[in-house]
Amino acid sequence: MSTTYDLSTDIGKIRLLITDTDISNATFTDEEISVFLGLTINDDGNDIYYAAAEALDTIARSEVLTQKRIKLLDLQTDGPAVAAELRKQAERLRQKSDAETTIDWAEMGLTNANKSEIIWNDFMRENG
Repeated sequence: MSTTYDLSTDIGKIRLLITDTDISNATFTDEEISVFLGLTINDDGNDIYYAAAEALDTIARSEVLTQKRIKLLDLQTDGPAVAAELRKQAERLRQKSDAETTIDWAEMGLTNANKSEIIWNDFMRENG
């Protein structure tokens, strides 16, 4: 399994968004990030913001499972608080992606003739 950090690739961009940039101590392998990309394909291809959000959600779940809330002498960890902040960051990335998504046109077929016209127009846009 490989771990790279190349900002010209989607994997590198996702690493930057989730601050997984220390390759010697990476949280995810390239193959794992590729799975996040595969889970978030939209009409324009891979959505790096949603993929990064999925990665942050995965880290958040791991924080809750492993760290829990611990207080020992002067040392205190709060896995649930860390997880909550990671989930907020994930939601911000999803909102950013949604804000960049646009609809070029929308058509409603109310009658059979109108539906046929929509199909014909769609064909002409793709092949015209």
